[in-house]
Amino acid sequence: MPQDNIAYQAFLSFTIGGIASGGMASLSVDRRSVVALVLPTMIPHILILVQQGEPITYGMSAILVLFVLFVFLAAKKSGETFLENAKLRIKALESESRLRMMLDFSPTAASIIDIDTQEVVFANKSYASLIEKKHQEALGVTLRRYYANKLEYDDTVKLIEHGQQVNNQLVELYFPDSQQSTKWVIASYLQIEYHSKQMILAWFFDITDRKVMEEHAQHLAHHDALTGLPNRILFRERLHLAMTMAERDKYALALMFIDLDEFKPINDTHGHDVGDAVLIQCAERIRGCLRKPDSVARLGGDEFVVLLHKVSDEQAAIHVAEKVLETLQSPMTFEDLTVSVGASIGVALYPVHSTEEDGLLNCADFAMYDAKRNGRNRVRLFKNEY
Repeated sequence: MPQDNIAYQAFLSFTIGGIASGGMASLSVDRRSVVALVLPTMIPHILILVQQGEPITYGMSAILVLFVLFVFLAAKKSGETFLENAKLRIKALESESRLRMMLDFSPTAASIIDIDTQEVVFANKSYASLIEKKHQEALGVTLRRYYANKLEYDDTVKLIEHGQQVNNQLVELYFPDSQQSTKWVIASYLQIEYHSKQMILAWFFDITDRKVMEEHAQHLAHHDALTGLPNRILFRERLHLAMTMAERDKYALALMFIDLDEFKPINDTHGHDVGDAVLIQCAERIRGCLRKPDSVARLGGDEFVVLLHKVSDEQAAIHVAEKVLETLQSPMTFEDLTVSVGASIGVALYPVHSTEEDGLLNCADFAMYDAKRNGRNRVRLFKNEY
């Protein structure tokens, strides 16, 4: 270092200081490394400046001493910050690892979804089983694909993006390529940080079996267990709705009360199995004579009731009743056994014969008994003189 060139000395001092500062930034995580770099770099240069004995070199050496102290303090602070960040990162990784382990062994289906792409980035075995995929096949697929109601999923994602949590949402999932195409789950969603990104943690509790049992119980409560036809409760509900609509739109309804003839001898002679088969066959034959808007129900025993919508007149209703009677009279064959039944059918019209539910049923019932009194196997229209 030339002693007679102050500009060069200043340049060299700043250069050496810059080297020490840059090294500190790289080595600040380890204090011994900082000391091993800075002291051998700075102390000899400071001593050389002091030995020159010039006021300006004293000033430069003093500045460098302060700079060394600043480097050590900055290195300490930087190192502490680095270590703290490293610890937080390790904790985050440990938390993610614990979360993955907890979800992996959870019997509840769980997945983690990327908010930006909506793709599943993590799925446990229960989730893969829920969507009937292998574990790797479950990754990279959007959950929206399986929602029966896509808009419902979109609304849920919007709520989560706004910081809200969705709990215990009843969701219908649809799997077109599966034997069980529809599944029902209770779904919950929560926004979490995963892999340093905001993602959605979703978990699902499969209630398909319970839902099927509830629907089956609901069906049994409103349908006849033998024939599958609506029972008295459901028929009354349909009759009430039909009469309300007919009153509003000013059209007529027809009610047919059907009682099978010669059924009891068949049941007594050939047993209840044959009797049940006859009732099932009769239900199918009656249903086959009706239009889609019409309805047939089994009231119990060998009694059926039919509701015809929008009939033009009494002749149209009688025509359908005679068609039903003709169909029921055709022989029925069960293995090597052939049996025949008939029916007595009573017909009543709304609003001609009654504007009340019970009244209309009573009118059709009276007409049916009139058919039985007059030889059975016939159709009778209700008459006001009954």
